[in-house]
Amino acid sequence: MGSVFDDLEVLKMPTDMLPKEARAISVSKHRTKKREVEEFWHVPKPSWGRPAIRAVRTPQQVEWAMEIYRLWRMRPAGAKTVLVSNKICDDFITRGVKQRALNLLKAAGLIEIISCSNGAAPVIRVVEKEGSR
Repeated sequence: MGSVFDDLEVLKMPTDMLPKEARAISVSKHRTKKREVEEFWHVPKPSWGRPAIRAVRTPQQVEWAMEIYRLWRMRPAGAKTVLVSNKICDDFITRGVKQRALNLLKAAGLIEIISCSNGAAPVIRVVEKEGSR
């Protein structure tokens, strides 16, 4: 003798008799696109940002210049120089791009390179107008 639960389809209630809350909700097969979080740099345009953007030539050099300025603004109180290592920026910016950007910023008078030796990270000082720190 069979059980009442042998044929579960017979026990199901028709969908049109279910309350709205209990009806199956159709789920979209498309995934929602996650928003990418990117960094935001706040650079005073008149004093340093605008001349830096004009001095460099590529978007990667602009990013490197903004990273240098961010590092400068985050330096410890009383520090007169910062060490610009390769670890502060994305890997897709090559060593050559970074070196050219440093040279262009130096030529524009926006930074001073205090020390720079082969293979070592340069020590720099950002030249700012008075009262901008």
